[in-house]
Amino acid sequence: MTRLHPSRRLRWFTGPALAAVLTLGCGVKTWNPTVLTPDQPIPANSDGDLLKVHMLSGELYLLEEWSVRDQAAALVGNGTLYDVDRVGRGEGEYTIPIADIALLEANNAETVGRLGKSGLTAFSALTGAITMICLADPKSCFGSCPTFYSVDDPDRPLAEGFSASFARALEDSDLDRLRVRADAGAFSLIMRNEAQETHAVRHVRVQAVPASGVDDVLMTHEGDFFASSRRIAPNACTASGYDCLADVGTRDDVEYAPRTADTDLAVREEVILDFGDVSGDVGLVLSARHSFVTTYVFYQSLAYAGESAGDLLAALERGDQGVEDRVLGIARELGGIEVFVAGDDGVWVPVGEFDEAGPIAADQQVIPIGDPNGQSLRVMLRMARGSWRIDEARLAALGPRLQAITIEADSVTADSSMDDRAFERLLDPDQHLTTVSGDAYRIWFTLPQGDEYELFLDSRGYYYEWMREAWLAEEDASLAASVLLQPGEALKQMAPGFKEIEPEMDRLFWSSRFRR
Repeated sequence: MTRLHPSRRLRWFTGPALAAVLTLGCGVKTWNPTVLTPDQPIPANSDGDLLKVHMLSGELYLLEEWSVRDQAAALVGNGTLYDVDRVGRGEGEYTIPIADIALLEANNAETVGRLGKSGLTAFSALTGAITMICLADPKSCFGSCPTFYSVDDPDRPLAEGFSASFARALEDSDLDRLRVRADAGAFSLIMRNEAQETHAVRHVRVQAVPASGVDDVLMTHEGDFFASSRRIAPNACTASGYDCLADVGTRDDVEYAPRTADTDLAVREEVILDFGDVSGDVGLVLSARHSFVTTYVFYQSLAYAGESAGDLLAALERGDQGVEDRVLGIARELGGIEVFVAGDDGVWVPVGEFDEAGPIAADQQVIPIGDPNGQSLRVMLRMARGSWRIDEARLAALGPRLQAITIEADSVTADSSMDDRAFERLLDPDQHLTTVSGDAYRIWFTLPQGDEYELFLDSRGYYYEWMREAWLAEEDASLAASVLLQPGEALKQMAPGFKEIEPEMDRLFWSSRFRR
């Protein structure tokens, strides 16, 4: 058997956290990517398949042949064992308990799909099919967690699920407004994997808020629901001398979307909203989404990590001390949309923050403010310039709290046929539904009789990004260390590169969606 050496590691100062510098994903070394048009399926490739098995102990197996046995309790394969210092300790056949695995890496997209369907819960992909758009500009490739659509409009995303859960260790739930009001009876959503990623979906539910006689239902970041009777548009909106009133006065897909600063992606800007005299209990309604700054920063960070990204992600999965805090440093540096209200003395008082991850579909949240008692109300939004796109920034009169009803899925179909396996996995709290590029499911629900409902998507899971071969040419240990240890400096380093592709990134990103 030919001895295969795993990827070299970065020096200790890069830390085990580099693989997850943003709330967006991770990847590892690639081999022989295939050039496809966006509508072609990923081909099977059995020659040269490799599997890296990162253990919770820190050891690593590199397997050339393997199979899942004992009802998915063990992985059996032929290959080489390396210790925590990546010194070879032997070759042969190994039986590896699934429970002791931190992360699996495969160099073939079909392999990832097969492993996930075998019941393994840790996986990543070394390479997948690369669309022509992605080859032209790899930093502009479509990237997303699961995207959700209505049957009536299958090209316009309603929501994207658990955008911040870029690794198994960070699995979390996500609640998004669907902008759908529905009567009792059958309701369905289409869930797609349209990116070069592997998704592990634990559940997809609908939170249905009874809304008969209610003009609108608003949700806070914490998941509380309020009845709302009216919207109040600002009298004025200014940002660095720009009149942004037409951009944020209503939710109409006309967004306030400034360009980034030339030399620093973390430079702050302030948007001032003047509402005049206001009475009653109100909240600021924000409808917003990330720009492609976070996508680019994530991809660039992967490029800096290069061949070591898989080892570093495995350390995150093992829960090595300090990893999670350090990996989120650059995300904190970019930050969310901070909301302030001007006090009587003119001092800006913080009242909340909007920080919903993801560039695909805008989410809507309300930040409660209270009762201004007929006084003039001025609100300031502070954020990294060009990092957010704001569609709506209006006040809403807040009524009583409302209670949601949790609706589980009734059934799941794929290619117009019942998919009992997918349905069972979405209902089983101990399992995940694994999806790879091009997978699509229609998920069915039944809304209770006796009311109409405002609907919110409740999804939970995690995902892994697939590495692109083109990124490896930019591997740089010192810049990788900067992402972890000096995230502010890293964002300055990345600014010129993003500025070069900023005008075209929107078009390229959407053109590289992967659908079978």
